[in-house]
Amino acid sequence: MPPKQTMSVKIDVLGGSLFLNGSAVTTIYDIKSSAWFKTNDIAGALGYANASSSVAQMISPDDKRAFKDISLHINSLKTESHARNVFVNQRGLIGFLRERDSSCNFHKIRDMSQSSNPARIFNAQVPTNTACVSDRVPGGRSVQNGIMIDVKRKTLLLNGIVVDTVYDTASRGWFKSNDVAVALGYTNASASVTQHVHTNHKLSFSDISLHKDSPQVSAHPRNIFINQSGLMSFLLDLSPSCSVHKIQNIGLSLKNNQPDPNPETLNNLGASRLVFVATHEQMKNQNIPRYELLINNHPITLIIDTNKLAWFKVNDIADALGYTNSSSLVSQHISCMDSNPFKDITIHKNSPTVNAHPRNIFINQKGLINILRSTRSEISADLAKDGGTNMTASDKMVLRAIYSCFKEFNRSLHTVIVTPLPYHSNTDYKNLESKGSTSMLNPGKSRNPTTTSLRSISYNSANAHPYECNSYWSEGYIFIVEDVDPAGNLLKVVQSTEPPDRNPNKHIHLKQQVHSAPKLLKLVKYFLSNWVSDRRGYNMPLKTLQSAVSTICNNFEKTLHTVYELTSTINHNSKQASTNLQPISKVQINALAASPKYAGEWIYIASSIPYANRNVFKVGSTLRLAKRLGPYQTGRLNEDLFHYFQVFPVHNCKSIDNHFIQFFLRPWCQLNNEGEATEMYCGLNFETLRTLVSEIINFHEKSFNYLLSFE
Repeated sequence: MPPKQTMSVKIDVLGGSLFLNGSAVTTIYDIKSSAWFKTNDIAGALGYANASSSVAQMISPDDKRAFKDISLHINSLKTESHARNVFVNQRGLIGFLRERDSSCNFHKIRDMSQSSNPARIFNAQVPTNTACVSDRVPGGRSVQNGIMIDVKRKTLLLNGIVVDTVYDTASRGWFKSNDVAVALGYTNASASVTQHVHTNHKLSFSDISLHKDSPQVSAHPRNIFINQSGLMSFLLDLSPSCSVHKIQNIGLSLKNNQPDPNPETLNNLGASRLVFVATHEQMKNQNIPRYELLINNHPITLIIDTNKLAWFKVNDIADALGYTNSSSLVSQHISCMDSNPFKDITIHKNSPTVNAHPRNIFINQKGLINILRSTRSEISADLAKDGGTNMTASDKMVLRAIYSCFKEFNRSLHTVIVTPLPYHSNTDYKNLESKGSTSMLNPGKSRNPTTTSLRSISYNSANAHPYECNSYWSEGYIFIVEDVDPAGNLLKVVQSTEPPDRNPNKHIHLKQQVHSAPKLLKLVKYFLSNWVSDRRGYNMPLKTLQSAVSTICNNFEKTLHTVYELTSTINHNSKQASTNLQPISKVQINALAASPKYAGEWIYIASSIPYANRNVFKVGSTLRLAKRLGPYQTGRLNEDLFHYFQVFPVHNCKSIDNHFIQFFLRPWCQLNNEGEATEMYCGLNFETLRTLVSEIINFHEKSFNYLLSFE
């Protein structure tokens, strides 16, 4: 018989491992340094006979995973566990234990991270004028001190080890990943770089255009080098409090051959506004002043816990950065150890008084930095301070390091073609158009999709719309059925041209009448591919699956109607020339391709000037924006070269191109000699084509963002 709810639980943490009532619980760490605990050991320590029924079923699915689904930290404790063994994270375990003993020391579990192992704490002497941090350093290192950063003669030193440093033509520093890995104690440079550095921040040595004053290094053409942003991300993942200002300014020292500014002097920042995030931790022995943090002129609710650490309300941060779903924001970028519901935070007596629901999520300093580092929005931060004491030298150090981060975030490229986009937000791609441009169909009017029925519009048969000449508007049904097989009930999404009510052998949970049902079913399977089970069903709760399928169907119908409305008044048999087109310059394209602000995936509209005058454009996708058009220039005259006229930064560019653009724009697609579709589209002038592509991308992004909330 299971123990009572009022059982006593003793919690201890030794050497990075959890002990419950004196029994060891297998503990592992993921790549975010979050701890995970084996449910079998938890059940045994608490006196349960069946871990599955007593522990695993009482914990939210968001807080538990199979061992095979956890990406282990490179320095995680080794354990022999079956691939299907269930592990629970810190938040899930705390919630489970709180129902059994609300008086136990939950902070011991909450504070566990990859740095919990005593082998990761160092007390060596640190050279002067060197940025250092002695906590949260990964294990398995070959050095006996913290992460020490120094720059001598344009060369970076990490922990006293020289890192081969080169500079590109823009005076930006690039660092050899092999040397970085050795300095940080990693034995496998490839694995460490793959875990911590985004693909946009690394290049092979042969792909770097070296500055004429760059130091000479010995490197194989395939050696991987990482840029300043990549290295800062690498170090901040290992140690969030690590000062990276010297790495931030290493490229500047090459330009003017001047020493780095004194990190203790805020006047060298050249900024009129500073951001406060972490100095509460530096002021434990002082009175806590009252602060108001502003991001993009949005006030961020801030509270202080009994350890004098700051916590920030996620809903306010999401609003400030343009996110529509705060839950997906946390699941994407925040470890469970860096977020807590309001009810679980012990508030300091001098903390600002706030009105918050007990379930509102708050994040700490590390969580806020992770969100700001991952966003693509421009960030403008300010701090209003009232009361308290003057800032000390240590406070200035913290402020300077954080300002350096914000300075990096605020670097954005503004053109009439592309502006920075929020990451995975419901972006209106129509705002990417040039200023002053209007719709050629309805100047000055909104382009929002209408709900006009197709049957209420009459057309001349001689100038019939291309959509009416094919099966785009064939009616069908998308519905969810509960399929029964020997392994149990399974939810499936199917389509049919017949009403599902005529099939009495299946239990219907959702019925939606749509157009082009076969194609729509393929899109549903594409969006829900992460939830497909081994039996070709979906591992989702019924209500969640109903909501997801309904949203995808509605977005598809709106997009189909929008494409129809935007092209319904065009005489497709005439040549409406696209005039006053200005291609994007090579300088802009190279800057966009090298910019860390974008994910490196693009949808583009390209053409030559003669083709554009005849309304012939190429719409495609690419991961290499600067080199994509190279093969098309072979044998062409200078006045007939291909140019980019519009580019869209997107995610999953190949899927958008193959599943969405080629479907919606099929009536205007040219065919080759074998009758196969190409990427060339004719019959639509540039303004209309650009609007259609932006609407199609919007459909993908809206549906994709909505599904992120279920992960």
